[in-house]
Amino acid sequence: MRMTEDELRKYNTAQIDEILRYKWIESEKQGHDIGELKAACEWITKYGAEFNKHYYSKN
Repeated sequence: MRMTEDELRKYNTAQIDEILRYKWIESEKQGHDIGELKAACEWITKYGAEFNKHYYSKN
């Protein structure tokens, strides 16, 4: 699927929002800041594919 710049920006923003939410939740669970890189890697591995399917199904 080909995206416009605006669509790509919205997609990236939605993905970053989810990663930051994940970072906050996991940091709270672990009692310390897990960092953005770790959060991003974990989130992409665990939830990236499902996010793509869900994102494209509603847009």
